[in-house]
Amino acid sequence: MARIDTETDPKIVLPRAQFSNLKDPKTRYRSMRDTVNLLSSEEHSTPTALIIMIACYIDALAGGKGKKGYTKFLARYFTDLSAEIQPEVFYKKFRCGLVHEFSLAKRGCAIADEREIPGKYLHNNLCVEGERKLYLGLNIQRFTAEFLSVLDRLERETSPG
Repeated sequence: MARIDTETDPKIVLPRAQFSNLKDPKTRYRSMRDTVNLLSSEEHSTPTALIIMIACYIDALAGGKGKKGYTKFLARYFTDLSAEIQPEVFYKKFRCGLVHEFSLAKRGCAIADEREIPGKYLHNNLCVEGERKLYLGLNIQRFTAEFLSVLDRLERETSPG
C-alpha cells in the first residue's frame, strides 16, 4: 500500500506551469484536445488508445453520471454519431467493451478508418481478412473530428461573453 507521510516527506514546490487544474474548463479542454491530437497524429497514430481516451473523456464531460448521463451527453452533443447509432448501443458496444474488457470484437465491433469506410461514420458489414464474422465498424477519424468539434462548442459555451 502507498505510504502517505506528511511528517517526513520534504515539501516540494511544483512550478505553476507543471500543475494542471483539470477542474478549470480551459485547462481541461486543452489537455483533452492535446492528447487527442497526439494520439490521432500521423506520427503517433494509436486508434485503440484514441477511442479509449475519447470514451473516458466523454464520461468526464458528461459529469460522471453513469450510463444515463453518458448517453444523454452523446444525444445532445454527438449529433452525427447519434443519427447513426443509438447512444445506448454505442455506450454498451463501444464504450463498455473498451473500458471494461479492452475488447471490441467480443461485442461485434471494430475500429475502422476513413480509407476503409470513406465518408461513413459506421459500417455494418465489416469483416477481417480470413474471417467470416461481420463487425460494426466505427470510423475513428469521424469520431475524433466530432469529439474535437464538441470541445470547441463546450469552450464557446463556457467562455465569458
